[in-house]
Amino acid sequence: MTRSRIILPAVFVSALLLPMLSHAQNACVDDADCRGGKLCQGASCVRVARDQSVLRVRTATPPPGMAYLYLDEVPVGVLPFEGIVAAGSHAIRIECQGMLPMMFQGESRGGMADTIDVELQLDPALYAPPTPVAQPGYGQPGPSAQNEEPPIGRIHAGLYGGAGFGTAGWGDGPKRPATILQGGLTAGVAALREPIWIDIGLGISSTSIRIEDWADDFGKFLKLNIGLLVRLLFPLKEDFFYIGAELEPGYGLSNRRYGYAQLHLAMSLFITDWLELRINPLGVEYCQELTFKGYVFTGNATIGLIFRFGAF
Repeated sequence: MTRSRIILPAVFVSALLLPMLSHAQNACVDDADCRGGKLCQGASCVRVARDQSVLRVRTATPPPGMAYLYLDEVPVGVLPFEGIVAAGSHAIRIECQGMLPMMFQGESRGGMADTIDVELQLDPALYAPPTPVAQPGYGQPGPSAQNEEPPIGRIHAGLYGGAGFGTAGWGDGPKRPATILQGGLTAGVAALREPIWIDIGLGISSTSIRIEDWADDFGKFLKLNIGLLVRLLFPLKEDFFYIGAELEPGYGLSNRRYGYAQLHLAMSLFITDWLELRINPLGVEYCQELTFKGYVFTGNATIGLIFRFGAF
């Protein structure tokens, strides 16, 4: 009985001490504390399979906030990070508020531990000092004058067309009804923008004129117009809707020689900073034949799309 009493306490003490000794042997601070091919992971020595590895990602300088780690675009934790990952190549991304994001490719070796030290950089867009603004003084232009665009030099080009109806006369003959169809192009520059808008350009168009009940020689013909085009506009809504007048004097060619002049009520819609819609809803054209003193006088309307190059 005495011997049994001694053995039982010994077994009881061993049952208590063995787990403690085993835990003490498994406890670690780094990989050097582990034996038998084990690695230190989470303060314990563990055996890592050949297709896995221990990944450690640390920052030399503590970031101002939480630094999040993404492995192959999957969030896995915050820095400092230590965990078991699949062996092989991984896309690593680190994000932290106020810091520039960091992206790189990392390689983890099977059955081993890999430690990556990173240094996050401050985002200059968030920490850049404010730009000082100079206050206007004597002899110094204010901000509006400094940023004001030059009033000249905006080039434009576009297409336009229209139709009209009027009357025609030729020598001593009777006056006859006349119809016209016109299409052409214009190009020029903005000579002035404020307070009024003045465009100066060149207009080239082809005009088909039909005079009813006249001889075949004069009943229907084409006229090529080449003339100066001046457009004077006043703003109803700044940088969008303008109204004014358009004048185009010029010279015409066909089987006869002509001088002509057109005067229109003009409207412009600036749809974008490069596209203008021109509408001339009401206008008159006088065409004078220079040799036989024939004339054509019509009322007409035109519409066109104008493209502008450079700043509006």
